[in-house]
Amino acid sequence: MHVMWDLRKEFRCAVLKDNTVPKTEVANQVQHLMKLESETPSPVLLLVDDSKEMDNAFDLLICIRQAVEDLSDIHLDDAPNCQLEQPCISRDIMKKEANQGDKLRSLLTCGGDSLESYNRFVIVVNKSNPEQVQYLNFLSKLKLFCVLDFDPNSVAEGGLCHSYRELRVANLHLPTQFQGHTEAVINELNLYLQTSWVFCNGRNDLDDYRELDYRTWLRKSCKDLEQLVSFICNPDVLHDGRYLVIFLLLSPVHSEKDPVLDTYMSFIKHIAESNIISICESQNTYLKWRELIKAKCDFDIEHLSINELSLSEINGTIMGLGPVTQSSTRLLPSSGSSTVVLKQKDEDLLTALDVLCLNQCEKIYEESSSEFHDFRKTVEEEFYRGAKVRWWNFYFCDENAERPFIKREKYEHVKKMIRSHRTSSSNTCVLLTLFHDPGCGGTTLAMHVMWDLRKEFRCAVLKDNTVPKTEVANQVQHLMKLESETPSPVLLLVDDSKEMDNAFDLLICIRQAVEDLSDIHLDDAPNCKVIILNCVRSHDPKEQYRKNNQTQNQYLTAKLTPEEQKEFEKKLKELKETHDKPENFYSFMFMKNNFDRKYTENLAQNTLENFDFSTKEAKLFSFLSLLNTYVTKSEMALSLCEDFFQMKMLRWKEDSVLDRMKPYSNFLIIESVDEWGGYKGIRILHHAIAAACLEELERSHDLKASDIVMEILHYDLFFSVGVVKHRLMRSVIRMLVERQLKKNGEEREPFSPLIDKIHSQQGRQKIQEIFEKASSRFEKKLSIPQALARYLYINVKDFPEAIKWAEKAKNIQENPYTFDTIGEIHKSNLRFNIKEKKEGHNPDNLHMNIEIANNGWKAFKRAQELADLENEIEESPDDESEDYPRNSYNIKGYVKMLEISFLVFEILSRLPFFEEHDPMKKHYLRSFLNGQIPISNVYKENTDYNNRCVEIIKEHELFLVKRKEIKEIFDLLNDNFTYIKQNSELDAVNKRILSLKDLQLS
Repeated sequence: MHVMWDLRKEFRCAVLKDNTVPKTEVANQVQHLMKLESETPSPVLLLVDDSKEMDNAFDLLICIRQAVEDLSDIHLDDAPNCQLEQPCISRDIMKKEANQGDKLRSLLTCGGDSLESYNRFVIVVNKSNPEQVQYLNFLSKLKLFCVLDFDPNSVAEGGLCHSYRELRVANLHLPTQFQGHTEAVINELNLYLQTSWVFCNGRNDLDDYRELDYRTWLRKSCKDLEQLVSFICNPDVLHDGRYLVIFLLLSPVHSEKDPVLDTYMSFIKHIAESNIISICESQNTYLKWRELIKAKCDFDIEHLSINELSLSEINGTIMGLGPVTQSSTRLLPSSGSSTVVLKQKDEDLLTALDVLCLNQCEKIYEESSSEFHDFRKTVEEEFYRGAKVRWWNFYFCDENAERPFIKREKYEHVKKMIRSHRTSSSNTCVLLTLFHDPGCGGTTLAMHVMWDLRKEFRCAVLKDNTVPKTEVANQVQHLMKLESETPSPVLLLVDDSKEMDNAFDLLICIRQAVEDLSDIHLDDAPNCKVIILNCVRSHDPKEQYRKNNQTQNQYLTAKLTPEEQKEFEKKLKELKETHDKPENFYSFMFMKNNFDRKYTENLAQNTLENFDFSTKEAKLFSFLSLLNTYVTKSEMALSLCEDFFQMKMLRWKEDSVLDRMKPYSNFLIIESVDEWGGYKGIRILHHAIAAACLEELERSHDLKASDIVMEILHYDLFFSVGVVKHRLMRSVIRMLVERQLKKNGEEREPFSPLIDKIHSQQGRQKIQEIFEKASSRFEKKLSIPQALARYLYINVKDFPEAIKWAEKAKNIQENPYTFDTIGEIHKSNLRFNIKEKKEGHNPDNLHMNIEIANNGWKAFKRAQELADLENEIEESPDDESEDYPRNSYNIKGYVKMLEISFLVFEILSRLPFFEEHDPMKKHYLRSFLNGQIPISNVYKENTDYNNRCVEIIKEHELFLVKRKEIKEIFDLLNDNFTYIKQNSELDAVNKRILSLKDLQLS
């Protein structure tokens, strides 16, 4: 049986279970096995055990031989697989037949055994029949970007599209829908997340989109098809060389007057022939197809074609390929300790969620095999070096109780908190928060807790924080009720949420979605519950924990307890037994050394000793050091690094970039990035290592952060069109403009940490140089000029220059925040003038300050109008790197209009005839502002200064006398201050309002 096991890929193997079965029946079953699902026979290895008499075995031999020889449809070329005496057969023919399966595997996997060599597959298919469709299940295994279907009946019962949609989700589209701005098309058609099935010549269930004859198609639809192909091949959609186009010909292409051939010609214009393969249902179809392409393109597709395998054999071959897939049945917990099956189609619908199943990782590998051993070793090594934790890491430790996964002290606290709120909270959705230092293992701890609770909850991780919260809520509701009339509790992990308000908004949406379930029985209410575990990076997690409801929060810091240190020591001993040089697992060792900065400083010093910034390797490493220090979850695409080095991209040798990056490659890791259809990215192992390297570059090599920023902005390569460059550009913007929350957890710092550092080292000139260069690179990104404007008015007090850049931001996009920045500049200018006493005894200063106040009022008023008009800022903004929190403007425009009013009151109260310390003059000011007396009736000395001031006030009287408008604002704020949550900025304004009651504007 051991021999049979090892030969199972060469023979169809079977064991005779019952020696008493008539030998003719056994022979017939062997014959059936030989021809099963294939026109070409396959050799059979039959094990007969415990045959008492040799004669019985000989009799069985004769019966089987007779049954095989009775096969009437065996071609001479197939005889070797029937084990018959035969004349000498050409070795070329035998080799050709034997290699068709291997050839198919090689074409799909780039010579390997895994379909992961390509990020996506594009299928072009013509008309099929129902008999063929049953053998095309392999399409459900491929990671399809789209299918270009020329069968107008495909969506009907018995059609290929109909069959696929029984197993997977496919959105039905027409070629014209792929026209427009690339990013908008991607979002609108839900590309990457679900398969797009495009009907390229008619769809017979639509009256206005019938199949066209070739001449009419050429005139009416060919251009749309060409634009569709151009869209697919756009490097901003699919990466060059990272996708494979498969022409699946299920019926003949008789002549060059066929849209399928035109489609081939369109693809050839955009991509290399080697990225297009053909799979034909018959030899005749293939020969004609090959002839047509050779005539049109002067190119032979023989080495890129499969034509001798049946559809059944093609299906079986592809279904047997990697990657490692989920076990055939994925299970979720359900009511009454039962389980339900998570179907692939249902999982396709949960585009925002990564679902953790009960049997995650089970029955995928033969766990006694060397393949599993190597896989386990690789996954563990990557994690301890610095890769993101995978479910596999917990599975490996569960399978070996002697080598458990390290549990931080807070593990039990978080687990207990989740269980407690499931049973005790009356709310349908509860938000629990884990505040943690960056890089201290907060996300790993949260996932570890989720892994151990997967039998109690239906567990999922939110994959993308930019997905609209209502959509996330609907998917969570769907997961809760999936395959069961009784709801099941859900545990949802939200990782790296920057703003607590985002998590609160999600809480409200999920609570509403769950409460909208109309068929929930009273007895099911306890299970109708969603727990959100929100992981928030914080620079003072302990303080944020103290400030919030401690029954719904926990914190984790970059400091190990003595018990945790013992666990890390124990794990190091285990790793030394199973891995080579675990002391080079730098992320693990950094944590084991209790997050000691001296450890990372020594690493950086030793590795960067011979650093030479003039080399491309050193430049790229400095770019990564800067990005990984200042931007969470930032990386550079592997393909972009290859372009930077002008290397030829080799899909099967991605480590070539790491080879090129020596001696820095020990600090680097390659990981998969899910965005934009998925690609490989490269980053430094740990945030602390990146920061230590950046400090070492400045200390020992006089390379400042500003020099690296300018060098990044210098390269055109990084800012031209391309999918992977979009994410890099977003990281560069975030590095320049994204501000962190202050330790109070409410307000944000005025500038990004990088800008703060450069300002402290080099001042205004360098800051303005960087922002001006960035503004030329990101011409349509308002956050760059907006950040520069903020810097100029806060740090430099150059208000005219600040207004210039704020206006530039506003011209890119008018929204509450661009107008708010303009208002803030005017308000700051006014305060500065008052502080410097520039209102003085010069009427021109009074005129200037009232003009400034008026402009500030108008800006804040417009900001509030836009906020009221929008009602709610878009959850998925066009530029998600913009530097302002979403859904948060609220009533701030009103507050700031009042602040302008306060400053105007202060200016007027310093005029000789409105002096605040004189009760009568104060009465005149109150009466004037209330509109009870005109300025001309106010008593004053007859001086040139007073008369000029009166003229100026008359000129601006409409702005200054706003009794009704200000009263409305007071009333609105009085109502709102009662309900809004505590906010230091608004509290301060509220106190000022109370202190100015004596103005009696109400």
